[in-house]
Formats: sequence, C-alpha cells, structure tokens
Amino acid sequence: MPTVERIVRAGCPFAQIWARLSDYQEAPRWDPRLESVERIEGDGGVGTVYRTRSMVAGVPTDGVLRVTLYRRHELLELRGAHAKLRAIETLKLLRGHHGAFVHWCSQLEDPLDDAAARSGQVPGQVPGQVPGHVSGHVSGHVSERVGDALVARLAAYLSD
Repeated sequence: MPTVERIVRAGCPFAQIWARLSDYQEAPRWDPRLESVERIEGDGGVGTVYRTRSMVAGVPTDGVLRVTLYRRHELLELRGAHAKLRAIETLKLLRGHHGAFVHWCSQLEDPLDDAAARSGQVPGQVPGQVPGHVSGHVSGHVSERVGDALVARLAAYLSD
C-alpha cells in the first residue's frame, strides 16, 4: 500500500516543535486529511489512544490510532485503523547543522476484512464503516499531493 514521506524544516525552537507535534490532538492543524482528533485514553505516551475523523472517498470516516513508540524529543509513532485500512503514522525530529527538521511518514496497509475488524485485532475498528471500494481510494488519501499539502501546512504550523 502507499507510503508518503516528507522532511520539513521547522522555524521554531526544538522543544517547541516537540510540544506541538507530540500532542496529536493538534494534528488537524497541519495534516490536511484530518478533520478532528480526540484523545480518548492515555497521557500522550505509549498506549495513548486517539479517535480520528477524516474524509475517505467522500465518506466521513472515523479511525483509531494508538501510540506505539514514544521517545521524548525524538519519535512519535501511531498505529491503528482508518476506515478498513491499517495505518502507521510516524513523526521523527532531526537535528541538523541548519536547524531542526521533522521527518513525517504515513503508510496505509492492506485493507482489514470485516472478520479481522470484529476480532478486535485493531482497537475501535467498526465493520462496514466505509464502502468496500475504499481501498481504491487509498492512494488519494496518502498521495504525493497530500504530502505536498502537508509540508506547506506543517512548515507554517512550526513557524509560528
């Protein structure tokens, strides 16, 4: 399934970058795919669960992401389900000679079938939430165009 990666130069201090990115509830401010994100469990570290809402193939879609890796001032990884897809979102902070950078990576993996969703393999997944043709629209949800739009919004968000 599609993977999109981008590196964004941040225009604010390193600690401020982490403060903004590690609170994933703020992601709709910089991720054009997301309409809303709500923390439903946890404190932001490993095990924290977020409920997301976005449009996939023109259909309002709820998803659930769980923080699976968290290294303060370095790495935030979330995994879960969006529509009938497994999602991995990764944010890494990088220090360079010319300032701080954010490496963003989004992967959507093979669609979940309803049996896997019902079995509880992915927390919060609701069978039949999105029409079966959604996998044909994955490349539109994680695409080069989305990556470019995200870079512009993320750079602006990290320059305030």
